[in-house]
Amino acid sequence: MHDTIAGAIRSDSFGALWDRLLRQSHRALTLAATSDGSGVVVQTKAGLGIQVGAVVAGVKESLSAQGVAWATLIPSVDHVVVIGSGDALAAIRTGYALGVKAGWWMPVATAILFLTGIALARRRFDALRRAALAAAAGLGALLIAAAAGRAAVSSAATGTALTPAAAAAVYDQLVSAAVGAAGAALAIALAVAAGAWLAGQSARAAALRRAWSRWGLRRAAADESSD
Repeated sequence: MHDTIAGAIRSDSFGALWDRLLRQSHRALTLAATSDGSGVVVQTKAGLGIQVGAVVAGVKESLSAQGVAWATLIPSVDHVVVIGSGDALAAIRTGYALGVKAGWWMPVATAILFLTGIALARRRFDALRRAALAAAAGLGALLIAAAAGRAAVSSAATGTALTPAAAAAVYDQLVSAAVGAAGAALAIALAVAAGAWLAGQSARAAALRRAWSRWGLRRAAADESSD
């Protein structure tokens, strides 16, 4: 039985099941923040909880698909994992509503402020460089926070039914898209800062531009002589 269940968990079909369960958990948490706590999210005497019977049902389905006859004997499980107290539900909903609104307007407001500051600056290339460096600093802080959060999640899983490696894997699945986007934006911000510095009025940037121009002229002259 151990070998069969372990093989089912390592299979590709269980990977698809795991992805579906993550999506269901996300929908459940969203439902907790936006509705009255019915459906997948339930309100119990112990607090706010999520129905996890889908996990057992998914494993049972996977085993049955592999031809395990006794999989049909696995009973349905009606178990609730408590994720928070009912008293905190109002705060969760308020925070979620504020987060949804801020998540849309804050980036727009930040971009407008950056562009306005660059447009009004006397030295626009210097302003663009500083703005790009500020954005890069914020994105770098976000990546550091994501790494610290991964370590915190792994540490919090110690002593629970979920191993630190499994907790880290779940965390990676949840934040991988945000981390990837932040990394790409960080690279773009650094490239913009470098380009703005090169196009600026500093003595070093001007010297570098002159050296590049002289190198280009020598290269062109060498090409013409070789022809």
